[in-house]
Amino acid sequence: MAIPSVGLFAAATGRTLPPTSAETRSTQDIISGTSHSTNPSKTQVTSSDVRKLAEAVSGDWSKLAMYLSPDQFTMDTIKTIRRDHPQDQREQTQAMIQMWINKSGTGATQRKLIEALCAMGRRAQACEVFGSDVVEWIKPMKE
Repeated sequence: MAIPSVGLFAAATGRTLPPTSAETRSTQDIISGTSHSTNPSKTQVTSSDVRKLAEAVSGDWSKLAMYLSPDQFTMDTIKTIRRDHPQDQREQTQAMIQMWINKSGTGATQRKLIEALCAMGRRAQACEVFGSDVVEWIKPMKE
């Protein structure tokens, strides 16, 4: 699909400036009829996100847990996850994120994961998992 022209973008948004990459993707979604949202504040974490995160941060999953929800992930909870998934940090990461999603419900958004990753100095992994254009929505970064 071709990138919408500035004229089409202006007609759709009322702005005359060229669109940002995230706005272009959002405009393309509207034109193509897809419902993909690029706003990480509203976008729920998907199973694909969980798998990618498990690959990207498996060694730091307990640190990520503390940034996501220190009240939920006590030392006992972290020990239980390690006991239930011995010798497999990817499974530990997936279990932790799934617990967070289950407890947080609709509050388990890409934005919260991106903020947690950036706060712990893992912005590159946030970009790897969610895409740099999505990570750029989060300002100011908490690095």
